[in-house]
Amino acid sequence: MIESLYGRYSKAILIKTPGMKDVDYYRRKVKEIADFFGWQVDEIDGDTRLLESVVKGCRVPGVIYVQPGEKVTENHFRSAAGNC
Repeated sequence: MIESLYGRYSKAILIKTPGMKDVDYYRRKVKEIADFFGWQVDEIDGDTRLLESVVKGCRVPGVIYVQPGEKVTENHFRSAAGNC
């Protein structure tokens, strides 16, 4: 069952975000998970701009917004301008 759920993954990634406390704790946890599955471990820097834009109710440049039930078209990619 684990193979069917996670078999296509090969890496566990810790996304470090601003204000994250006790990064070493999360490094250990990610390593435990990766070791269990036999995955590589990596870290990347994340940010909270998308989450902040959702809370503020504004759009972020480069993010495509699609309404529920709406079909994704090329126009979505052309009009990915922001208003924050």
